[in-house]
This record gives sequence, C-alpha cells and structure tokens, in this order.
Amino acid sequence: VKELNWTNPHVSLVIYRDVKPGEAAEIWTFECAGPANLTRAGWSKRSMQPGDKVQVNYLPLRGGGNSGEIKSVILTGGKILGNGA
Repeated sequence: VKELNWTNPHVSLVIYRDVKPGEAAEIWTFECAGPANLTRAGWSKRSMQPGDKVQVNYLPLRGGGNSGEIKSVILTGGKILGNGA
C-alpha cells in the first residue's frame, strides 16, 4: 500500500504492484465507494497503512491502464473488505 485516500465522493487506494526483481515498481490507483458505504462494509481510514501488503481484486478500466474499481481487498491477516456497493 502506498496510500489510502479517505475522501468524498470516492475513496481511492494507491498501491505498488509486485514486479520481478530488477524491474521498476508499478503504481496502481483504484477507486472505491464513498467513506460512508465503506464504513458500513467494515472499512475505516486506518484499515490499511503505507507499507501493508494487500491483494486487490478489481474490475479493470475498459481502456486499460494501471487503474480500476475495487471489488474486494484481502488484508495480510486474511480479512476481506468488500467494495461497499
């Protein structure tokens, strides 16, 4: 995790994607529902901290690129956070 931006109208998650040794890290940005919906789904602005390792399940953008809409996030301990939709 690079950062979790807990803002209206949509929360965004910025991560460094794992790459092979010697390759430059890729930065990906994902959009989620708003803070109120995510809070009801079990998220908080402290759910993820910079440096945390997470697995992101997402819907990619039609045009490609390093972005998409989050379906769920699996935290290091195995807890699954849904998208709040």
